[in-house]
Amino acid sequence: MSHYYHDSGQHAEASDTDGADDIWGDDSQDEVAYDRRIADQNWTRLQDTHGVEGYKEGIDESKEQYLQEGFDAGYREGFRTGFEVGRMTGTMSALQGMIGGGFDLVKSLDEQTRAECAALLETLKGCHFEQLVRSTAAEETCSKGEQCCKQAGRCNDSLDGDVIARWDASVRRICGEIDVEL
Repeated sequence: MSHYYHDSGQHAEASDTDGADDIWGDDSQDEVAYDRRIADQNWTRLQDTHGVEGYKEGIDESKEQYLQEGFDAGYREGFRTGFEVGRMTGTMSALQGMIGGGFDLVKSLDEQTRAECAALLETLKGCHFEQLVRSTAAEETCSKGEQCCKQAGRCNDSLDGDVIARWDASVRRICGEIDVEL
């Protein structure tokens, strides 16, 4: 039996079977259910938190790995492309200088080949490096108002390896006409 005081100050007794009157009653099933609900909520929150953190860490690691791989591949491609275009531009600049200087070596070139040499040099000088190493959107154009792209036969497109190969073939053909080996 438990004892309690009534509002009137009188002492009253309650039987152990009358748990409704006891504010600290023996509700062990309710407590277990409450504890289980709180534990489940905490477990769910921990899973969500660690899942999100794990996802973020995975994304960060993946970015670092593939970013470096992409950088390395882009660097190699950019270097190769820049070297080739630089070589062709230097060769065509030298030929253009010899044509303008009246050197005997280039006197055998006909007017059409001389004009082709000048046009190719302008094309090489006029196109941006970014066009040579990456795809460009349809609205992007080079600084010459699409002229170098038009000369390459690929308006509003990236100047890819096919264009560089065609330029290289033209440079080699022109140099071959004057017996200059590259």
